[in-house]
Amino acid sequence: MKLSDKKIVIFGAGVAGKMHLKQLHQQGAEVVGFIDNDEAKSGTQIQNIPVFHVSQINQIERDIIHLCGVSRLEMRRQLNSMKVYDYLVVENKKGFVDQWRYIQYLLGFIQDTQGVFVFQPGKVGSYAICNALNRAGVENFKSHCIGPGMLANVSRQWDLERLPVKFYEPALEYYARYRLPRVLSQRSSKLRIVTGVRDPVARGISIVFQSLHFMLYERCELSLIDNESFLDCFCNILFGYLDTYYTDNWIEEQLGLFIQPEFGDLDPEAPCWQLQNQYCDLFLYKHEYLSELEKPLMDFVGKGGISLQRENDASEKWYSQLYKMVHTELTFTEWQLDRLYRSKYITALYSKAEIEQLKNKWL
Repeated sequence: MKLSDKKIVIFGAGVAGKMHLKQLHQQGAEVVGFIDNDEAKSGTQIQNIPVFHVSQINQIERDIIHLCGVSRLEMRRQLNSMKVYDYLVVENKKGFVDQWRYIQYLLGFIQDTQGVFVFQPGKVGSYAICNALNRAGVENFKSHCIGPGMLANVSRQWDLERLPVKFYEPALEYYARYRLPRVLSQRSSKLRIVTGVRDPVARGISIVFQSLHFMLYERCELSLIDNESFLDCFCNILFGYLDTYYTDNWIEEQLGLFIQPEFGDLDPEAPCWQLQNQYCDLFLYKHEYLSELEKPLMDFVGKGGISLQRENDASEKWYSQLYKMVHTELTFTEWQLDRLYRSKYITALYSKAEIEQLKNKWL
């Protein structure tokens, strides 16, 4: 059967799924629906194509399911557990062309949207923010990075061809440093951005676990490592990561592309703040106060009905027991913590009492 004769369902109603839809349409294929695990997307449409919850897959008349996005392995395992086997894992191998298309897609959203750009480092509640906005009917798009390293990240997550740094970084620099300001200046209204910060140690732990998810879970190697060896390995990775002062670097190199991070006049006792410049309105929050952000966030986006809840939590992941063990066993020296919590933006955005409270968790 030719591709153009098949009724295709796309698993993954995110950016990768939308890009795959465009490719299928160019080949004359018929896409009859999307499926996704995100309940907030169920009942919506993408280019007049309905989005279903994955549990509804057997209600859709189809010939094949195409698995798209970062979590293709989990998608496959999920379908297998449901005894659904008529799927194809989409391996995107067009390399730089598709990476470039992703960046253009992102910049197109920034230029045209009246929605919200959820632009923040990972593991600070972006999943909860996006789902809350989706449930309230607020258009949004999430990205963690614009600038050097973005293509490498997309390449790793989407199994695209890796390119030499000397090739992709200049191209990305062009888009990040030159094209983005032009896109912002062409908007008819200000771009609304939501971003968050978090206790650097807690965020670092979550980031390392996310990396281990890709390295160990997909290779089923975790059972080969005892807890003591795992903790030693984990600490080596974590301490190396924390030495990078990621929060400071991200605020200056990423958020700084949109709004210059001058936070000296902010009240560090507050759970969130609103800042602005000529092109952007920024909602900046502390992850530790996620439960207190509903009203401020509704005021910022100008729409009610936003209900925030913790999602994508470590307690729900396959590594939940290891995560609990690390939180119990991991300790720092006082001088290590003093150094970590002296970073420029942590001291600007957290009060002295909050910093002491955060440090005491790890002593």
